[in-house]
Amino acid sequence: MKTLIEVAGWLRSRGHVSGTLTPWDNLAPQAQRQWLEEARELMRIVGMEYEEKVSTTDEAPKALGLSLPDIAPQDNWQHRAENMRCRTCMWYVPKSEKLGRCRFNAPTIKGWPAMFPGDWCGSHKIDENKV
Repeated sequence: MKTLIEVAGWLRSRGHVSGTLTPWDNLAPQAQRQWLEEARELMRIVGMEYEEKVSTTDEAPKALGLSLPDIAPQDNWQHRAENMRCRTCMWYVPKSEKLGRCRFNAPTIKGWPAMFPGDWCGSHKIDENKV
């Protein structure tokens, strides 16, 4: 006799249960319970015997094949941000050795925003002449 999770995995592998794009651990507890209830109903229809021994957090993802690889793509340009600082940005205008102004952001009553050469706002546009 198989566990409910093993039988549900078997049904899923044969197309009786539709898969999900959401990893099991990311499903809400209500969605996990609903999925298992649908698996119970399918097994009742198919006529398979099963045990009610379920651990929804440990046993289920492996048996159901719901663990997916990391979906978020890696940033291929992350290495370019390592040395990006205001001093190499085209929007940075140095006023002294230790202070400058950022012309990327709009000026305020007191003028352009003050920036240190080692700061980085994230809106870097490299200036070929400064590098």
